[in-house]
Amino acid sequence: MMLELLADLVCPVSSHPLQLSPGSDGLDTGELTCSGCGLRWPIRHGIPRLVPPDLVEQQRQTADAFGWQWQNFAEMHPEFEAQFLDWLH
Repeated sequence: MMLELLADLVCPVSSHPLQLSPGSDGLDTGELTCSGCGLRWPIRHGIPRLVPPDLVEQQRQTADAFGWQWQNFAEMHPEFEAQFLDWLH
């Protein structure tokens, strides 16, 4: 993680500033700690992982649903492709 960007990061739960925890090198691994609520956010491969804990289950469910759809729908019909691209836009 680039240390100069730390001032721009806030906790996604409380919106308080984040601080680099002691012992973190701040570049490749470590941890950010919220100065307000105390939640800790890991840094992996230089990327702060700021996903609130309650979204993890939602992410798994979304990945499972998309995986099922990609395995069961082998072709993209033009009307569905247009709808999909509209959602992305």
